Amino acid sequence: MPLKEQFEKPEFYYGTALHELGHWTGHSTRLNRDLTGHFGGEKYAREELRAEISSMMLEMEVGIPHDTNRHASYVQSWVAVLKSDPAEIIRASSDAEKIKDFVLSLSQEQKIELNKQQDETTELNLSILARVNDMENSNKTYISVPFKEKEEAKALGAKWDRGESSWYIPENLDKEAFSKWMNKENVRVEKNNSEKTYLVVPLKKRRS
Repeated sequence: MPLKEQFEKPEFYYGTALHELGHWTGHSTRLNRDLTGHFGGEKYAREELRAEISSMMLEMEVGIPHDTNRHASYVQSWVAVLKSDPAEIIRASSDAEKIKDFVLSLSQEQKIELNKQQDETTELNLSILARVNDMENSNKTYISVPFKEKEEAKALGAKWDRGESSWYIPENLDKEAFSKWMNKENVRVEKNNSEKTYLVVPLKKRRS
């Protein structure tokens, strides 16, 4: 793929990138199309037709102008294929639709995962702030463990406090092993302070 600076216009670069992305989906681990064709051959022309149609669909989807000159070098091979098999345009369009959907699904998955990570980070930060004044009666060392690292912390022996919605280090474990999740901003060692003063009020006075 040439550098973006080598294209006359930005849309030419993105259009070519989408075309190449169409070919990328043909791998056996993705949409599994026949990519064995060589330049000028029938298989090559069929694959180019699919990549070009899918890139046009994706350009329309994201609002990129289509460069009609880009496929000029493929026209003759396309004409030959379509003359011998007119129904190929239908199959190519169907495959192009699958390519478009596959590419867009990748974008959507990344967006969902990013939003999920952001939500988890936000929830974690809010949880930490909310706990600052609520851990008065605990002798546990609480640590801030990102969601994606919870299994690692769990394997080291960290425990989950449901009441506080936080991971903590049991007293019998070496805190050094959890140092990556311990810092002044996200950890607080709370000392047990269960002493309370009870006021005994006679029943008669309590009712009055």
